[in-house]
Order: sequence, then C-alpha cells, then structure tokens
Amino acid sequence: MVRVAPGASLTSPRASSVAMARSFRNGSPTPRSRRAGDFSAIIDCLRARGYFWERNWTHPEVVNLAATLGRPSGDVGDPRLVRAITPQSSHEVHANTLSRRHGLGPFPFHTETAYWSRPARYVVLHCIHPGSGERPTLLVDSRQWPLSAEDRRRFLNAACRVKSRRSFLASLATRDGHDLQFRFDRACMSPATSDAGPAIESVSGFIEESTPVRIRWAPRTLLVFDNYRCVHARGAATRNDTDRILHRILVDS
Repeated sequence: MVRVAPGASLTSPRASSVAMARSFRNGSPTPRSRRAGDFSAIIDCLRARGYFWERNWTHPEVVNLAATLGRPSGDVGDPRLVRAITPQSSHEVHANTLSRRHGLGPFPFHTETAYWSRPARYVVLHCIHPGSGERPTLLVDSRQWPLSAEDRRRFLNAACRVKSRRSFLASLATRDGHDLQFRFDRACMSPATSDAGPAIESVSGFIEESTPVRIRWAPRTLLVFDNYRCVHARGAATRNDTDRILHRILVDS
C-alpha cells in the first residue's frame, strides 16, 4: 500500500514541449490507456532516451506507473513510498543532505540515492505546486557522452568510498551490455584509489560539457527518469520558492 506524504494529494499533469509532442505523436499514451494501466509507450521512451515528461497525470495513474516500472521503495530513514520534496533552508534539515549543503540554492548533478548499495533504478516526480521561483529540474543523459575506451575503463575500475550508514566501496559505473550505468554524487562519494579522483573529475567534465534538458514544472506534471542513465540537478530559482512541492517515488527494478 502506498503511503502518501502528510497533507498531500498526489495529482499530476503533462508538461510536454513541442519537441516531445512530435516525438510521441505516434506513441504517446492516451488518458484511456493510462487508466487501463497500459504504459508500454512510456517504457519504450525510457529505453530510448532515459526520461519521460508529460502533463495531466492523476495520483492513481502515477502510482500505477511506478508499480509497473518496478518496486516502489522508501528512502533510508524514511519509509514513505510517496514523499513530498520542497526547498528548505539549510538550518531546517538534517546533516549530510544536499539541502543542508545548498539550502534554497541549486543542487549539483547527481545520481539519486547514490548512497544506497544499489541506487533506485527510476525516479518518479509529480508536481503538486511548481512554486513561485520558476525553478527547473535539469537532466543530463550519460549515453550522450563521447566516452573513449580509456574513459570506460577508468569509470568501471576506479573505486570510490560511498558515505552511508555503513560506508562501502563502489565504482562510478557498471556494465549494462554495451552501455554503462552510472553512480555519481560528489556529496557522498570520495576517491578510494589513486585513479578515482581523476575519474570523478572526468565525469564532472562530461556533465559540464553537456546541454541539459530543462524540465519546467506546472501543476500535475509527471517526470520519470532512468537513474542509472541520467544525472539530475535542481536548478536556480528566481525567488524564494518554499511553496514548490514535488512528490517523489523511488523505484527499484
């Protein structure tokens, strides 16, 4: 049973750009197919480009989609399957969090739940209120990076120490057939071997050279992304936006 964050009703929409509308002209799910639990076009989209973004999604549709993608899971220390995410000042939050480090400012690019032994496969975000600061979410697709054979070797072999309740060692990437699945979060990952420092800087360099997808939120907007493929960031706000509310569901596969 999905537990909804206190005071929230998970209702969401579809904020598609013209480019997205064109790309899904022949495959975008209709409201009828969503009610019937037919999410095949969304799954195809996630495989093709790593994310899906659309308006006019309801709470039951979002929950059904998350359950279709895998197993919804609570975070460490917070068992709620649906969690309300809102910008907070640094003095309002726990230590060792991005909010503690960055407060109401932007967040750097990272893998969600990189501190898990196996990070969540998908992240489902559902906009309740976009906030008054026009703050976007940014996505970068690692499969667009021009990786050399040496880059791939370094990312697969360099060992990082991951800070968690029980710290452990992990590489920046693992194999997924010909592709790589990334784990990257400079807030909780530090070099454990001599080649890890340059590898971390190399990933940062690829991110900086990328042109991110900018997700602009509206009420009832849905965003799903492949957390093994895309790194994401919280953009800057034009003004204080503690009224911004996104609901998040983490999905294991």
